[in-house]
Amino acid sequence: NVLHYMNLSSSLVARDNLRQSMADLLGLRLSLAATNLQGINPTDVSFVGHSLGAVVAPGFLAAANESVASIVKPEDAALIDPLFRVHTAALASGSGGLAGFLLESNAFGNVIKGSVLAGAGTAESAEFVAFMSSDEVKAACAAYEDSQSELTGCAFVAYTTMLAQAEETAKLASISGTISQFAFAIQTAVDAADSNSLASKVASQGTAIYQNVVIGDGAGNPADTVIPPYSTINPVSGTVPSGMLMGLTPVATSQMTEAPNSYLVKFTKGHHGSVLTPAPAYGVTAADAAAANAEMQSQIASFLASRGLMLQVTNTAVVTE
Repeated sequence: NVLHYMNLSSSLVARDNLRQSMADLLGLRLSLAATNLQGINPTDVSFVGHSLGAVVAPGFLAAANESVASIVKPEDAALIDPLFRVHTAALASGSGGLAGFLLESNAFGNVIKGSVLAGAGTAESAEFVAFMSSDEVKAACAAYEDSQSELTGCAFVAYTTMLAQAEETAKLASISGTISQFAFAIQTAVDAADSNSLASKVASQGTAIYQNVVIGDGAGNPADTVIPPYSTINPVSGTVPSGMLMGLTPVATSQMTEAPNSYLVKFTKGHHGSVLTPAPAYGVTAADAAAANAEMQSQIASFLASRGLMLQVTNTAVVTE
C-alpha cells in the first residue's frame, strides 16, 4: 500500500521516505560504476521510472547530474561526476505536488480523506466515526470489510453523499476546510523532497527526459486513476504540470533533433500501468490497453536508444496534443 510509504500520519516520515528513495537510486547508480559485467557501460546510463519511480526521479536526477566541482578540485570532479551522471530518463505516470495528486487520486483519495476526517476531532469527525459503524455503511461497503483503509474510503463517499442529498452544505464546507488544511500541512512538510521543488534544477541541467501520461479520451477510456494528470486542488500538481515545470515539450508526432531534447506525450488510451503491461485494467479495454503498452514501450526504446535525439511515435491514434 503506497500509503504505508507516504505515511501521511507523519508528514516528515513521508518526506524522508522520498529522500531515502532518491538516496537509494544514487547508491544504485554508483554501484554501476563499480561493475565489470560484460555489456554494461557505466559511463552511459539511462533511467526508467514508473509511478513512484517517476515521482522520485527529479530529485534523483537533480542530485546525480549536479557536478561536485564547486566543492572539490577540478581534477577530482572530473573523476567523480561520471560515477553518478544519468544521460537520459524515461518516466511514466509520475507527478509533483504530492498532496494534490494523492487527494485527487481515484485509488487513494477517498481513503485519505476518510482517514483525515476520522481523526480531525471536529463535530463532523465524530459524526463520521459513528456513521462508519452504521448498518448503511455495512451494507454499502461490505466488499471492503477485510480492509480498514478501503472501508474508510467507501464510508467517506457514503457519508458525503448522504450530506449532499440532505443539502447539509455547512457540514460539507467544514469537511472541505479540514481536508484543505491537511493538504496544506502535508505539502509544506514534504515540499523539500517534492519533485516540483527540484524541477527547475532538472530543467537547468539539460538532461534529456521523456514522460508519458494517460489523460483519457473523454469517453470510455478514463484518465490515469492512480496519479491524475491534472489537479483541481493545486494547479502545479499532476503529471502534466510537473512535466512542464521540468521543461518538457508536449508532442504527439515523431521528433528528431541534433541535440538531446525532452518531451511529454499525452495518451488517450491506456491506464496507470500500461507502460509495464498490455493487460486491461481500470475499465480500459484489452485492445486499448495493448495498443497503449506497445506504443509507450516503443517510444521509450527509441528515445533512450538515441540518447534523446529521437522520439518515434508510431501509433498516433492513441496519443494527442
